[in-house]
Amino acid sequence: MRIATTAVATFALLSATHAFIPSTTYAPIRITQIYAEDITGTVKWYNELRGFGFIEVDDGGPDMYVHATGLTFDGPLVDGERVSFATEIDRRTNKPKAVNVYREAPVEVVDSEPVEKPVVEAAVSSEEPVAVAEPVEEVVPAIAAEEVVEKANINIEELQAKEAFQRLLLQAKLAEDQKCRQKIKSIEAEKTQRALLEAQLSMNSKRSRNGKQVIDEAAIAAARKKAVDAELFQQSLLAEKFKNDKIINQQKKAAAEEAARIEAEKAAEEARLAEVARLAKEADEKRIAEEKAAAEAARLAREKEEAVAKELGYSSFENMMTRQQPKSKEEEAALAQKYGAIENVGERAYAILKDLGAVEETVEPQV
Repeated sequence: MRIATTAVATFALLSATHAFIPSTTYAPIRITQIYAEDITGTVKWYNELRGFGFIEVDDGGPDMYVHATGLTFDGPLVDGERVSFATEIDRRTNKPKAVNVYREAPVEVVDSEPVEKPVVEAAVSSEEPVAVAEPVEEVVPAIAAEEVVEKANINIEELQAKEAFQRLLLQAKLAEDQKCRQKIKSIEAEKTQRALLEAQLSMNSKRSRNGKQVIDEAAIAAARKKAVDAELFQQSLLAEKFKNDKIINQQKKAAAEEAARIEAEKAAEEARLAEVARLAKEADEKRIAEEKAAAEAARLAREKEEAVAKELGYSSFENMMTRQQPKSKEEEAALAQKYGAIENVGERAYAILKDLGAVEETVEPQV
């Protein structure tokens, strides 16, 4: 019988919602490339730590992948709850994923025997969170040393996460095999007890050959019923084992797909870093070539200016520019007063040429 959610279940649901803190690195909800809307389904399973899961679609289609960024509310999805959603194409995998996910009805509690959670699913749920890959940024001029170190750390964390996940799968498989062996032992014990009962019945039948003892028909019927029950129990064990094997295969397939996705993202990141390094190298080479060309052009211009100054009779280009530079009235008056005080014309001309740098004064050695 299905009943409404009790106070305890409501408290547990609120606690789980309060404990879920969505990462601030998630991008806002984007409603782009929508190609299907108003789809309903049931949450098949959802990993709160890793922030993703799968929804079983009502129309019988394949299970739909859902990520925490596609939820329209704060808090994780709950296994078995009803949801409605739209779909869009995932840019990384080119496959449809669920977006704009809404809860249709509150979670209901089923008053029935508790269903044992598969060991492999429990192992997957306890797996430590894996870093979510961030969107690829634009190419930068150079690679920082911190980015290389961070990439190395991410690779080590991915390898450790894969190793832990494989170890959990192996432990789950061993636990399942141990459980099957125990069930088989119980079946063998049941068969042994049934054989002893049949031997006892056979002995009793031999003792009653003369008609002195009457076989209890109720005991025979009980023995037969017990044998039939044991056979049915064995068939139920085989059916349960088949179901568990199917679940394990599905989870292995999901794990393989996740590993392939991680490898693809890793290859894309390595390609991006290689492209960044190539562009940075080309930029450095271009900058060095431009600096060399600018230096060569400056040197040629300087040599040309010096050659023009020499042709015009100046000792250097700087002297030519100084001589050709216009002077103010105050400077002209000061020069006129300075050179006007020299009465000898030759000495006056020599002083002017000396101030302009057109002649160099040499001191003759004394004999």
